[in-house]
Amino acid sequence: MKQYTSIEFVEDLISKGYEDNEISVLLNKQEYSSSEISEALSKVETLRVKYAYKKAKHQLTQGIVLAIFGVAITLGTYIYAEGGGVYMITWGAILYGLYQFHQGFEALEKLDRDSDEREQSQ
Repeated sequence: MKQYTSIEFVEDLISKGYEDNEISVLLNKQEYSSSEISEALSKVETLRVKYAYKKAKHQLTQGIVLAIFGVAITLGTYIYAEGGGVYMITWGAILYGLYQFHQGFEALEKLDRDSDEREQSQ
């Protein structure tokens, strides 16, 4: 009994890192019709790009949230310790958050460049 449509099944496999040939083999082992399999296989590249965008946006968002959290903790402890107490600089969270943000931003830029190149070649 099928849990997913063929497209949803392929999206799940892509998110788990399966290669095209593995996806084809696994699709054929399921109870999908040949037309469903053909349709899903024809959309693998589009689904890979869609997943890459989703992953890059998540990384970008996660990075900025982590950096803001680090800054907030630093400012909060600084304000609390203003009368001469000890405060904490959460440089690890801030730097790692900025690194994650940068990685996500670079991934989105690369995906946009690749998209532009594909459009120009068509």
